[in-house]
Amino acid sequence: MKTKEGSETGMLSERNSWWTQYEALSVLAQWENEKSQALVEAKAQESPRVAELLGRYYWKRTLPRLREWSTSGKLGDAERAAVAAAAPIEVADARDTRDQMIAILGDSKADTEIRRQLALKIGLSSSQDEIEELIVKHDAAPNDAERLYWATAVFVSRSPKAVPLLVRYAQRPPTPS
Repeated sequence: MKTKEGSETGMLSERNSWWTQYEALSVLAQWENEKSQALVEAKAQESPRVAELLGRYYWKRTLPRLREWSTSGKLGDAERAAVAAAAPIEVADARDTRDQMIAILGDSKADTEIRRQLALKIGLSSSQDEIEELIVKHDAAPNDAERLYWATAVFVSRSPKAVPLLVRYAQRPPTPS
């Protein structure tokens, strides 16, 4: 992978080559999960776009690295963190890492895009009982910007318990946020 993304080259053959390598890494990650992790990590260093595979197939091991990548200042690390955080993951992986995701979501110093992506994952994987906990965290947040992350998690859950919070938002005067 000489280019970071297939779209970075105008030549169709190079673009096809990049995507072929990406798809091969994806298949390896699915078939030979443990054996291929080091290779996928190495390729993600070359191409931040490959970090999607780290997020998708190695979520439990990648989640702790998101904060490190987002704050490192190294070329490509912020993109690597955002791409890995946005990757679709298994509900079981989200459930297993829920406490870690909530800790990052509640950290006002964490990267905003990572927090937004984690809010989506938390909301989609939350049980009905956990929605009330998210609403409590929403109400305890110190400002509107912080409350929006928790509101995102609550609203994406599609829980009937989100309706009162949704009504509160609908009744508020409009603001730019």
